[in-house]
Amino acid sequence: MGLRELIRTREVSAAEVEACARRALEQANGELNALTQPPFDPSLAHEPEGPFGGVPFVIKDSGPFAQGVPFTIGSRAVQGAYALVDHDLMGRFRAAGLVALGQSTAPEFGLNFATESVRYGPTRNPWNPERGVGGSSGGAAALVAAGAV
Repeated sequence: MGLRELIRTREVSAAEVEACARRALEQANGELNALTQPPFDPSLAHEPEGPFGGVPFVIKDSGPFAQGVPFTIGSRAVQGAYALVDHDLMGRFRAAGLVALGQSTAPEFGLNFATESVRYGPTRNPWNPERGVGGSSGGAAALVAAGAV
């Protein structure tokens, strides 16, 4: 049974799921270096009755961008940037009820095959921390593989 179904049937509350995900994110990030900043406190606004209402996730540092959330696209060169409005996809995530708890690491400008930016350092593989992670969603992939989101 999925998280949304457990929340919908009140076997667990959305608050319990969020608290558990927060603990998992903080624990996993200590080893993986997969978040660009501490988890959002509070989580970003979302529609609790959406089809994924209460299901935690993270947004990527290279988009979709969320209004008011700073981003760097993994680069030291990007300073003080933040979205003035939600990217269309972020609006859809919010409407679907997904609970954005943090921002995951990404390669600098999405131009590398490894998530090892100079700004944030290497993101580690949860199955073998001696290895990095690849792809533009490396931070998110590491957090999913670690069971944090």
